[in-house]
Amino acid sequence: HCKSCNSRGFPTLYKASPLQGAVVKLVCHNNARKANVQTAMTDKNGEFVIMPMSLTRADVHKCKVYLGKSPKPICSVPTNFNGGKSGALLKPILPPKPPVNPGPGPVQPPMFDYHGVGPFIFEASSKLPCKK
Repeated sequence: HCKSCNSRGFPTLYKASPLQGAVVKLVCHNNARKANVQTAMTDKNGEFVIMPMSLTRADVHKCKVYLGKSPKPICSVPTNFNGGKSGALLKPILPPKPPVNPGPGPVQPPMFDYHGVGPFIFEASSKLPCKK
C-alpha cells in the first residue's frame, strides 16, 4: 500500500491505497550455505502470492517477507508497518474457499499450507513536501 503523505511517520493504513507493481521478497534461511530468495509483484489490490520452492512445514519459521521496491518514486520509502522493513514472519491463514459447486465427488483438501503477512506500506520521503 501507499499511504497518504499527511500520515507520513505514523503507523497507520488511514488513507492508504493499494500499490500495484511493488516488489516483495521472501527470504528463507533453511540452508546453511545461503538464503533462498524469491520475489513477487503486488497486484492491483496490493496483494501478492509466492509459492516457495522446497519449503517444508518445519522450515516455515526460517522465512521472512520484506518490502522491496516501490514502482512510485513519490511513495518509495518502506515502513516497518507489520514488519515490512525488518521482515515479517509467515503466519498460517485459511486457504481460499472452494468453488460453490465443486462438481461430483468429495471436496479435496488443499495441497498446500497457506501463510500470510502484511499489509505492508510505503510512504513518501520526508524530503518531499505534502500537498495541503
